[in-house]
Amino acid sequence: MRIARMLSISLFLFGLIGCGRTDTGGSGGGGGGGGGGPALPVDHTLTQSQPVTFNAGAFYGFEFNLPAQATFNFSASETTTDTWNVAVFTPAEWVSYQTGSGTGAFGGIHNGVKQVNDTVLLPAGDWFLGFRCTNAIQRCMFVFNADAIY
Repeated sequence: MRIARMLSISLFLFGLIGCGRTDTGGSGGGGGGGGGGPALPVDHTLTQSQPVTFNAGAFYGFEFNLPAQATFNFSASETTTDTWNVAVFTPAEWVSYQTGSGTGAFGGIHNGVKQVNDTVLLPAGDWFLGFRCTNAIQRCMFVFNADAIY
């Protein structure tokens, strides 16, 4: 009986080694996949507390690119008694606005303001947050912020 038992244990161990298996524990289950759901939107800061100074009647454009449709948020406030126009432009609209051949903008249009806070839904692409100083003599000075959530 003792020989039969030793023979059984030897064959069992030989079988394990022959199969290339050296551990006696079970393997864990695979981890869950990535979920496959849509990614949560992320707030991307484009500029923060950006100071700007430019001449009366002149233009200032902040160019940015969105790789995906985004909620574009911007705010600006004057640091003196200046007023300005501001809007969100496509590159073509921005050129037309500066040359006086067009007055259209995509959105976020505010005229003669000292302070602004707005949100515009924009498709992917190139954009300008454009300002025009409406002062007759004095230059414009303000600070602005812009971010995009996509």
